[in-house]
Amino acid sequence: MTRKPKYQELEERVEALEKEVAESRRTKHELSVVYDALNSSMSGVIITNLDGRITYVNAAFLRMFEHEDKAAVLGENAATLFATATVKRFSDVKAIIDEKKGETEEFAAQRKDGTTFPVEVSSSNVSDDKGNIVGRIASFIDIAGRKQAEEALRESEQRYRHITHATTDYIYSVRMEDGRPVETIHGPTCVAVTGYTEEDFKGNPNLWIQMVHKEDRKSVEKQAVQILSGAKVEPIEHRIFRKDGVMRWIRNQFVPQYDSQGSLLSYDGLIRDIHEQKLAEEALRESEKNTVPWSKTL
Repeated sequence: MTRKPKYQELEERVEALEKEVAESRRTKHELSVVYDALNSSMSGVIITNLDGRITYVNAAFLRMFEHEDKAAVLGENAATLFATATVKRFSDVKAIIDEKKGETEEFAAQRKDGTTFPVEVSSSNVSDDKGNIVGRIASFIDIAGRKQAEEALRESEQRYRHITHATTDYIYSVRMEDGRPVETIHGPTCVAVTGYTEEDFKGNPNLWIQMVHKEDRKSVEKQAVQILSGAKVEPIEHRIFRKDGVMRWIRNQFVPQYDSQGSLLSYDGLIRDIHEQKLAEEALRESEKNTVPWSKTL
């Protein structure tokens, strides 16, 4: 004869069921929040199973890859999202994630129509409540615009280099970190103007100011302080002593480079030897001094 459960046992069972229902509701709510967050994300997001088959995609992913419906990609191997060259490097998304787990990597992705575009992919494993890996999640950022901007910047910098090299006798570059100069690189033509080689400047960090005429050092130091403080810096003309002891006039102009936050990344010093120009100006002044005004000859 089967024993009937006692009232207390029934209460315990009911209480356990209520807890399960509450836990289920909470889990559903948490999942709903997660899925809402994924769907509202600006990044394209996919989730795959351990075989690399896509089990979830968000709205941003569909827009990025130009798919109208999730049904077109669910169940597909995630390797189909990448261009041929990427698929050859990695047999599937699992290989991508295993090699660059938790990191961000750039790949060539492939849209529905076969056109390719650069993406930044970050990925990680998905685990169940027991810690077992049950799938993988990856986010995609379309970086085509950024790549175009970077290419435009490179072209602009190249044009700048061509112009400055055509109008400058030599260039030195100062790299900044945390607002301080940490490295100065002198171009190879520095020896033609100063007599000092790149190795001379590397071996003596203070050579840049030591070779300046004592009467001009304050203005040169002031110019250096201004560029570091973010102030507008005008070109200055000053004298230096070459390695062979010969004095020369030079023109020193700074060209700063800033990051997107306005912090100084580096600056170039454009050096032009103006010694002959200065001699000509001095000769003209002397000539004007010795010239008798025409009116006084009358």
